[in-house]
Amino acid sequence: MAIDHSLLRMFMKMQERYKLSGDIVTIGVQDVMFNHQGGAEFFKEENYRFTPIDEKQRTYRTSKAQSLYEGIFNVKNPMHMHDLFKMLGFRNASSLDAFDADSPTILQDMNKPIPDQYKNKYDVVFDVGSMEHVFDVKQFVQNCVEMVKDDGVLIIYDALVGWHNECFYNFQTPFFFDVFKANGFDNISVFLNYFPKYHDFGKGKTTWLRFEYGDRPTFRKRNYCTHIFFIARKAKTLPEFVVPMQGYYTEYYNDFVKAQSGPEGEKAALSHYMLENMPTPVRALFPMLVPIYRALPTWLRTPIIDTLIYLKNRSKLAARERIRC
Repeated sequence: MAIDHSLLRMFMKMQERYKLSGDIVTIGVQDVMFNHQGGAEFFKEENYRFTPIDEKQRTYRTSKAQSLYEGIFNVKNPMHMHDLFKMLGFRNASSLDAFDADSPTILQDMNKPIPDQYKNKYDVVFDVGSMEHVFDVKQFVQNCVEMVKDDGVLIIYDALVGWHNECFYNFQTPFFFDVFKANGFDNISVFLNYFPKYHDFGKGKTTWLRFEYGDRPTFRKRNYCTHIFFIARKAKTLPEFVVPMQGYYTEYYNDFVKAQSGPEGEKAALSHYMLENMPTPVRALFPMLVPIYRALPTWLRTPIIDTLIYLKNRSKLAARERIRC
């Protein structure tokens, strides 16, 4: 992936919210979609107090992708991401990659355990679209968890919907809550980022919708891709990495066992995730509606169910934080 104006705006907002500073490492050497002059102009437009980079000390990015960006998107002499994070006020900026062609600070395959020298070292670990390409997801996550200092911050920005046939995995929202909460992280924020497919990485704004566990928003929008932005603070280092169970089903089956041993009234209260997201009148009439539901053709059943889920969740989603940046 790359760091464009929209992702940078979001990062700047989280930098203020989470007080991000110190030493940062990115997973993957990232392309930056502007040069030093364009970056300075952008920061001035945003009224952001940035650290200028002296012309003699500037570094540039000459990746395969950047050579294409220069011709297609008119980005000449793009800055290296190390310079971008120095402009953002970080003390040190490092990068980690499995391929030495990109000249990372750290040459590391994230399918393998991270060396001890990089553990508990960074104030911020920032993955921009790398986790989805690593086969051993458990090892990748464990490496990220171990690299972050106590009270440090982990940020992951990965594909959710739209980039099929481009990676090993598309991750789902419960993954981020359950995995990192189990491994000592709190103050978790998750956002869905909707942006036009094949956009030109320009200054146009995209939408970032705050997501809470169990929300039922529209994940797929026509002509849009959807990415997920996760950020959380490491509250404590655990003795060893925890492999979690998915929280929804842990609660679901705990409730099931409890209801089976309880009075008849509790058994009737058992539900299913689709029913839980139906309006109350529909849930009350569910036994009567089942024959109608089964008789409907798919082309009619699907929009009806989607509409009912929307009606059930619209007030909750309307209250969620929505950022245009």
